[in-house]
Parts: sequence; structure tokens; C-alpha cells
Amino acid sequence: MRIIDVHAHCLSGTASAAQVAASLTGLHDEGLEALLLIMAPVLDMSTKELADMYPPEAQDISQISLEFELPFGQEVMDHLQDPTFIRPLLALQTYLPLLMAGGDLDDCMARVDEELRVPLAGLKVHYFGTQIGPSLLSTMYGSAAAWDQDRFDEFMHGYVDLAAVRGLPVVVHVDLREAYDGFVDLVRSHPSVPVCLCHFGYSRRLCSMVLEELPDLVVDMSGIELHRSMWERLDAYRSFITEHAERVLFGSDQYIGAPDRLRRSWDLVDALELPEHVEERLRWRNASRFLQGREAASPAGPRSATTDGSPAGPSDPAPVERGRSPDENG
Repeated sequence: MRIIDVHAHCLSGTASAAQVAASLTGLHDEGLEALLLIMAPVLDMSTKELADMYPPEAQDISQISLEFELPFGQEVMDHLQDPTFIRPLLALQTYLPLLMAGGDLDDCMARVDEELRVPLAGLKVHYFGTQIGPSLLSTMYGSAAAWDQDRFDEFMHGYVDLAAVRGLPVVVHVDLREAYDGFVDLVRSHPSVPVCLCHFGYSRRLCSMVLEELPDLVVDMSGIELHRSMWERLDAYRSFITEHAERVLFGSDQYIGAPDRLRRSWDLVDALELPEHVEERLRWRNASRFLQGREAASPAGPRSATTDGSPAGPSDPAPVERGRSPDENG
């Protein structure tokens, strides 16, 4: 078995770093070729700077990143004899309250730039719109942070600019039902950057639409709730993945602190009973091309001419009307 998981999280759970490393080594031996691990950056800030930058409600959130993400991931990798299959994705969310609470954009970007001076597989951004963004900040960061969509979009574009300069791919978490146009603009504004849409964009219907609109886009099937939906609708998702055989990547959305869940998520691929050439693309081939960069990752072009000699998939479906359907997923 050969598999690349493009979407896992660097949280400890109840397992120690040594236990996680041993489990990941076992998965690597079983065929886990690469694990893209989402890590939030640790801010190099004193307690006073943290208090000045973050509303009180946000300070515990920032400490979660400091205590459980990067340091834990680094400790796990220290226990691995071969850590090269762990590929970190730098996540944006640590910087969001600095920006939205009125922090200086240039200073925020300088902090991001500092974090990029480590070996990375890519960047992850959470793109929010005017429905989710304000409620998120109200819940997580307190009333001191006011939502400014234009400023947020400017920061999003600046962050992806950094990916373009460094030749890094970008993984984007966005709910297409509330930020479809902003996401499309973000991707079109950075044609050199390979982009992967997480979680089917929370809508299989809109995911079909955006795949037709953005011919170089790929998507991942990560998502704990999404996987539950897929288990309940295997036929529908088998058809969807086969329809977009060159553009769907495997992702677990699980935490390395629960490595048994990482392994169980592979069973879903077996249960889909995909054609062999489609399953191969889902398990590792599409992800490998995505990580190699735009030229290799681009699935655009005639369906009748595939690079690996496997049968061509069906043509893409016609665009669908936007709007929620009963089986839209997360």
C-alpha cells in the first residue's frame, strides 16, 4: 500500500511524543509515504507583547499553538529515525488576531516571513467571509477585534504572495457556501501557486462548480464529519471522485496524537471500491504531483491523454446552481 496524507494536525492528544513517533514509523512501514502536518507558528513574543497584541480572550488560544503544535511536532520528529516523511504545513491562524485587532500589516507579514525560514511542504490558510469571520472572532478573540473583510483579504493575498515567491503550494480551508467568490479571486490572482481546497469546500455541489471554474485546482477529502458523510453515501462519493479522478487528494484530518485514527481513515479508501487507476491517484499520485509544483500538479488538458497511461476519466459535470443541498458536507 502506498499513501500520502495531505491533511493531518499536530496535536498531542493523550500519547507521548515517543509513542506517536513509534506509531508513525509503523504507518510509514505500511506505506505512508508522506504526512503533511499542519503546524501553527510560535510567536516570538514576551508576555507583555502578547497581552498588548491579543485581547484577553485570545491569549489562551495563542498558548495552545505554543504548547501543543510546533514544539510537540519537533519532539516527535526528534524520536523518528527517518523524519523526512513528515512534511510541515505552516498555518496562518496564529496571526489572525494580530491583524484583526488592528495590528500593523507589514509587521504581521514580517512575522510570517520569519516563520518561513524553516523547511516546509507548504502553507495553510483559513479563508473566512463576512458570515463566519465576525462570529469566529467574537467567539475566539473577544469583542476587541472588529472584522474588516478588505483588510483580511489583503492579508490573505499577501500570505499567498509569500508562497509564490518560495515556490510553495497552499492548502485553503474555506466554506464555499459563504466565500465562493473570494476564494476564486484568491486562486486566480496567484496562477503560479498550486492550491488545494480542503474538505471539498464544505459542499460537493459547489466543489464540482469550482473545479470546473479553476482548472488547476485540486481538492482534498479530509474532514472528520466529511468522512462520516462519505461512509453513509459511498456510491455518491465514488461517482464524484471518479468524475474528478485527477484532482482529489487523500486527507485524514486526524491528529498525530491519535495515530490509530490516522490508520483507520485509510479504510474509507478501500470501502469506496474505486477503479484501480482512480484509487492510485487518490492514495498518492495526485498528491505527489501537487507537492512537486504547478507544472507537475496541473491536471488541465484533454482527458483522453493521461500521463500514466491509465484510462481517462469522464468529463467534468456542468456547473450547478449555488445553494445548499441536504447532503452538503463538512
